Parts: sequence; C-alpha cells; structure tokens
Amino acid sequence: MIDIKKIKRAASVAFVVVSAALLFTLAFMGNSIRLLVMWNDMQWSLLTVITMPISFLMITSSLIISLTLLYAIKNEETPFNFKNVKRLKALAVILILFEPSVWLADFIYLRHNPPECCGGWQIIHGGIILAAGLIIYCVALVFQYGIALQTQADETL
Repeated sequence: MIDIKKIKRAASVAFVVVSAALLFTLAFMGNSIRLLVMWNDMQWSLLTVITMPISFLMITSSLIISLTLLYAIKNEETPFNFKNVKRLKALAVILILFEPSVWLADFIYLRHNPPECCGGWQIIHGGIILAAGLIIYCVALVFQYGIALQTQADETL
C-alpha cells in the first residue's frame, strides 16, 4: 500500500511548480497587455485581441484549479473526495476546450494573414492538451467510481 506521505510530498512539489507556472503566466499576460495598449505601433488583428485574453483566462483558470487541487491533496486526510473529482473534471473540461479554441484561432489567423507574414508559421498542434484533458477526465471518473466503492464498503461494515 502506498504511503500517504509520498502523495503529500508529490503534491507539495507539484504545487511549487504550478505556482511558478502561474506567476510566469501572469507576468507574460502583463507584457502582452502592454503590447495591446501599443495598438498603433503593432499590427494586431481583431482576432488576436479577442483570443489572447480568452487563452490567458483558460490557462490561468486551469493553473488555479490545479493549485487548489494540489493544496487539497496536500492538506486533507485523503485525496479521494467529491470536491477533488469536481476539480479534476473542471480542469479536464478547460483543457479539452483549450486546444480546439487555439486551432480555430490559428485557422482564422492564417486565413487573414498569409504564411509569409508569419515566417512560415503554420498550425502545428499535436493534440497533446486535448489528450491530457481527456485522460484527466477519465481519471476523475475512476476517482468517482473509487469513492462510490469506498462508500459502499464502509456501509457494509
């Protein structure tokens, strides 16, 4: 049987890494907002102005949900509860929706801007974020099933 201390240590390490990622994302968002303010100096498309905040919101919310999940795992008696299942499902939905939104933004951007203006930039997304979202959703369902089994076992005793 796995020691709960190992889970808590892993959650603590992941918490620090995700916190750093969130800080980096927020700093990058600040720089991007400054660039948007300098609208006249740059050739931003309306699509960029719309999709950039949506992407940042999705990334930031996924990191915040991850932090709350890791904090709960680190501090609660057991990671197997319905709140964590809800957090996992919310994280999965955000990740599942993120990749298609990026694909759509890339497609629209390339329709209005020839590839030469982007240095030959093309849509190159492997679907990794989408796959991660689907896997996390499956893990959430496994957790939910495990909680139901644990509840059933506790009631029979």
